[in-house]
Amino acid sequence: MTDEVKILTTAVIECQRANMKKSAMECCYVLMKPEFRCQLDEKYKNTIETMVRKGGKAKLEDPPDEMTPCPNCEKMFPNFSIGCIFCRTGEIFCLASGRHLVADDLTACPKCDFPALKSEFIKVLKQDPHCPLCKEEVDHTRIFLINDMRPYIDRP
Repeated sequence: MTDEVKILTTAVIECQRANMKKSAMECCYVLMKPEFRCQLDEKYKNTIETMVRKGGKAKLEDPPDEMTPCPNCEKMFPNFSIGCIFCRTGEIFCLASGRHLVADDLTACPKCDFPALKSEFIKVLKQDPHCPLCKEEVDHTRIFLINDMRPYIDRP
């Protein structure tokens, strides 16, 4: 099994879990191409074939991207975009979730000073007390809101 087939199979599974039926189906169609079909793991092959056979009967859609305000210009843009499509502020993402930062939920790792959404960072630290970025141990009770976002937006 090639890496392509492993990645696409994983994408199908994860897209299904996230209720992203259209995206899952697009990966299934690629996996049904002759060069990939013969490499499919037997435990997933029937499921993927069934999805493709039945998938054409319904109009499949992915849920819309949640929109949140840009921390710089405050215009709404997709939650998982790492750069604002309006003011071109870039790389303003949370180290815990991958979502872009929002002004009213900002914190930073006390060890590496990388920004995060406070609510998401605390969830991650409760499961594992190490920063996902710097791997240093962080006490989740010592995480606090940051009011001034400029130092994190203006980074080179």
